[in-house]
Amino acid sequence: MIYTDSGFPLITDGNAVEVVDEARAIDGGMGYDGSLAGPFGSSAPPKAIRRIPASERMDHYRRQQAEQSSPYHWWQAGGCKILSQGSWGYCWMFGTVGGMQCAYAQTGITAPHLNAHYPAWLGKNGANRGGWAGEALGYIERFGVPEYGAFPGKPTNRAAYDRREARDNANLHKAVEFAELPRNDYDALCSVLLDPIDPRPVTMGLNWWGHLIVALQWTPDGILIANSWGESWGKNGFGVLSPSKSVAFEQIAIERVTLRAA
Repeated sequence: MIYTDSGFPLITDGNAVEVVDEARAIDGGMGYDGSLAGPFGSSAPPKAIRRIPASERMDHYRRQQAEQSSPYHWWQAGGCKILSQGSWGYCWMFGTVGGMQCAYAQTGITAPHLNAHYPAWLGKNGANRGGWAGEALGYIERFGVPEYGAFPGKPTNRAAYDRREARDNANLHKAVEFAELPRNDYDALCSVLLDPIDPRPVTMGLNWWGHLIVALQWTPDGILIANSWGESWGKNGFGVLSPSKSVAFEQIAIERVTLRAA
């Protein structure tokens, strides 16, 4: 494995096969399936993007580093948790909920530790099946996402999901604004992450990986991501995708979440 100067594993064309094999071992290859995604703009409203020329990316990166203003910096400042989907093929939900946690941090509060298993299990009626971010956002609107304190673990009995405490807490956490970036548009992804006014986390459904993760920052090496395989993966759950591995079939910016008190 290649590593960046910051110690993050760098996923490139040369080692992507190892990553795909790891995905199959962890979640049975049941992650994101690009063939299931709807046409661009059907999962969420298309996003108006302030395009940042490639020649200006380094300047914006340096500014974000100095101001600690990228989604990754907000993730760290808000105490966001790396999620773990375990053996369930719910990366499409865990990556999306990871983006929600970051959006909560960007409101200036300590981010809630959200259990993405809850809406995925309810949406799939308990089946261990893949999906995509647009589908995840629909289930989040319908069911919400509870905190681990209100809904711990990954239970398989319906009664656990019907508890009043779990339902009430889940309804506190929803994504209320999100927008889809053009698919396979790396420039759009970089521009949203580097936006000088309102940078946002972006879900990335990657055909080559059969997996969905959340993008948090453009870096000179590539796109810094948070995975949903726990903190033992990469560097404490984070890694970097080289530009050639960052071309996403589906990518949705998580812009606003339901407000919570600090």
